[in-house]
This record gives sequence, C-alpha cells and structure tokens, in this order.
Amino acid sequence: LPLWYPDEQPGLADAEAAFATQDLVALGYVDVRRSVAIEQRFLGEQDADALPDNSAEGFINQLIKQGISPRESVDSVLVAGYARAGENRSGAGSGLEAAAMVTGQFDPQVVRAFIAQRYQLVEGDGGSNLVRFTMLNEHTCERSGVIAVYVASDRVVIAPESRIRTLLTRLGASAEAERNLEQWRSFRSGRLASAGLLAPHEALAASGTLPAMVIGKHRSELEDIESLFLGLGASVMPPGISMTASASSPDNAKQQSRKADIDAMLASASDQLGQLSPDATRLMSSIEPFHQGEQLGATLSLNDQFMEDIGTLAKAGLGALLQPLGMSADPAGGSALVAEQVEENPRQFHDSFDPSQIPPFDAIDHEVDNLAWQQGPFALRVTEVGQSAEEGSQPYITLELEAR
Repeated sequence: LPLWYPDEQPGLADAEAAFATQDLVALGYVDVRRSVAIEQRFLGEQDADALPDNSAEGFINQLIKQGISPRESVDSVLVAGYARAGENRSGAGSGLEAAAMVTGQFDPQVVRAFIAQRYQLVEGDGGSNLVRFTMLNEHTCERSGVIAVYVASDRVVIAPESRIRTLLTRLGASAEAERNLEQWRSFRSGRLASAGLLAPHEALAASGTLPAMVIGKHRSELEDIESLFLGLGASVMPPGISMTASASSPDNAKQQSRKADIDAMLASASDQLGQLSPDATRLMSSIEPFHQGEQLGATLSLNDQFMEDIGTLAKAGLGALLQPLGMSADPAGGSALVAEQVEENPRQFHDSFDPSQIPPFDAIDHEVDNLAWQQGPFALRVTEVGQSAEEGSQPYITLELEAR
C-alpha cells in the first residue's frame, strides 16, 4: 500500500461527480484504509486492553458488537452537504441536508440488522437493497424525516428518502458533476481527510440566522471567497501529521493583502514567544502560510519536534509565572530567591456584598425557556429522560444546574 503518495481509490471521482448536483454546497472525504495503515506503521498494533468490550456504549462500539468493524471493513467515507429547497422552521434560510457513501466490504444482512435494531423502520416498497427508517431527536423528542440506506457488499449509501434514488441513478450512470470540482479534487488529492465548502455563501444562506450573525460585519470582506478547505495529511520527513486550511478567491489583490496580514501576525507571535524562550520561536516555523494561484492558506506540521517545542513553551510560560514567587519551573534548577516586592496597585476587594444585588436568572434573555426550577440567579433544567436498552436497567433523568 503506497502510504505517502497513494493512488486514488477506485471509483472516487465518479462518486464525487454523482454526488455533485446543483444544490451541493459541501464535501468531505476520509481515506480510512490508508489512515489505518499509517497508524499501524508508526504506532503498531492496537492495545487489546484499550479496545471497547461488549458492554461499551456508543455508536462505534455498537457497530463492533454487531460484527461491523470500521477499521477492518471500511475503505473510505464520502459525505456531501446540500442546500435544501424551501424554508426551515425558523423561517430564515432553506436548511441543509446530508448524504454519504461508505465503501468497503460489508455483509448486507448484518448492516440491515444493525439498522433495524437501532432505528425505527418505515414500511414500504424500498426494494431488497433499500432500508428506510426515522431517527428520534433526543432533545426535542421529534422524529426526523425518512432516511434511506442502500446496502450492498461493497458500499453503503445514506441519504434522505427524497434524494436516494437520484443519487443511486447518478452513481449507476457515472453521471457528470453539475458543480465544478476541480479545486476540491486538487486539495483532496493525497490527503487522509478533507472537508470543503464549495459554495460558502449558499451554505451560509441555507443554514439560518445564527451563522450569519457570527459572520456579521465581516461578511462584505469575505464576499470574494469562493471555497474553503480543511485537510489532514501525513508527512514523510519527519514522520508526522500536517493540517492545512485554505481559502480560494479570484481577487488576487485581496489574497495578497491577507497573506501580508498573516505573515505580520506570525512574525509578531514569534517575537512574543522569543521573549519567553529563544527555543520557543521554533514553534512558529511549524506554521507555513502559502499563496498559490487562487489559494491562500497555511499548513501546521504536527510531529515530535512540535510536541517538544510545545513543552518548551509551556515550561517557559510557567517559569515566567513562578519567577516573581522565587520559584522555578525546572525542579533541577532549584529556587533562586528574589527580593521582596510590594504591589503598587493591588486588586480591590469588597468587604461585603448584598446577594439581593445579583440579578435574577431570567434578567438575561437567553435560553430561559423550559426551566424546571428557578430562584434568584440559579435555574435547573431537565436535559434528558430515558432508559438504557440493556435488560434490567433503571430509568434515569439528567439535570443541568446553571447560575448567572
């Protein structure tokens, strides 16, 4: 298996094209097979004592209990995000929906049995390879729309029922992409995992008001951004992991200006770290900004040297905190006594405080609904009521206490 310069997994380009309909706004990809191979190459075999046992909870653990091991069965995962037509419940934005394809080696009967055990199946003519089900939202107790899963021995395709047949038809016909995937494929190539917003402004509009509020006044400054990418790769020398973030824009002048800002920010951070420890400045060399064509981004290299530099920086920072106390962050270095110092501007403390001056909990108009109890600045809410699926288990209730 070529770990460092791998060939693209068979059928990946056709699958991406099939998923790339006009309403596609995001793609994600994980090369599971190569990730596991690299892990085994450098970390060795898994510790049997660290593996989940049959009583462990959680989605992955439940898969393993059913005889489906992601590490052994899955080759790759492709996820797509779409801008859904219509309005969402808040009336702002059309909403987003997702579809995915998992490739590997599967026993269809085992996969169907797992779905039937975990979810509420929906009756209907889905065909021998199609399973339809709904999911229960644990927070709102509402059921999702119908989700369909196509199960075959070499792949599993998951999508909303309204989208599944279109996807399967496009996959079977090796349909052409309706979105431009050139930049996505260039970024994804050779990486262990990648995620991309191919239409960030459409995704923002579809996602509702909260993301728009987060972007706020900076939205006009980002109008030229056409795509955003985040990736995880493996480096050869020294062996390690690299994280890359990138933004694409046809406005070369803006990209050059942003690159200059990034360079200035890194230089300033390097100078500040140098005041703590000369060796700590090497940490900044792990971050490499780049501007290539329309792409502007940076790569962070995570290896043994990076972890050593983090330790050096932490030790230097701790030493700076302990020095006024006459102590050292290095036990071998001893504790050099320093002259006694008098604080010229000490912090002012109140001798007493009237609790009635604390405003009530609901004075701050944020998430004050569905409270089970409230008194003064304190409130209690019920976050979960349920019962474990294990035989003989007791019902439980989860409470959350918050103070303002």
